[in-house]
Amino acid sequence: MLQSTEGGILSLLAKAKEQLLDLQAQYARAGDDWERARSLFEAARQIDSITLIVKREDRPVHAPANGRTRLPYYYVEDNRLVKVGASKSRDHATYTLRVKREDYDLIIERLYEMARQMQTFETRRLVDQCDVPGFEPLLVLNMLSDERLLRKVRRGHWAFVDAASFPAQVQRVWDRLQRQRQ
Repeated sequence: MLQSTEGGILSLLAKAKEQLLDLQAQYARAGDDWERARSLFEAARQIDSITLIVKREDRPVHAPANGRTRLPYYYVEDNRLVKVGASKSRDHATYTLRVKREDYDLIIERLYEMARQMQTFETRRLVDQCDVPGFEPLLVLNMLSDERLLRKVRRGHWAFVDAASFPAQVQRVWDRLQRQRQ
């Protein structure tokens, strides 16, 4: 019962966000009320935050009992893949890197193409095929490796663990990372 209620709420939120973005685009194209367009965009972003809250309520993520968190870890926030890693400084600081969803989708699309054609590939080939900042394909590759969808053959060379099920597995990972936040 709760899952169907949650699903209904998520569906309504998705529709509301879509309608807000459509209206925002109309105001932006018209160019006569930029403040209204900005406000509508901000409202759509707030729906993303509400959606994350709804998705997380049934599966809270807790830090390990010893209070330490294994780094790096990944999650999705505001439709971006986020990596939190350990910096090399001695003060045990962390750093955060983000990949926009459209860049992530482009990288994944190139990986889908490679999965259909070959079992292994080179990092350089993926980077060359994606018009995104250079760190983004590397971040996605490392996340997929941590999720055991890819395995590193040697430096700069990767293999698909299961090329046939790769697309479905990637979508499940994104969905799970949206629900979790450490």
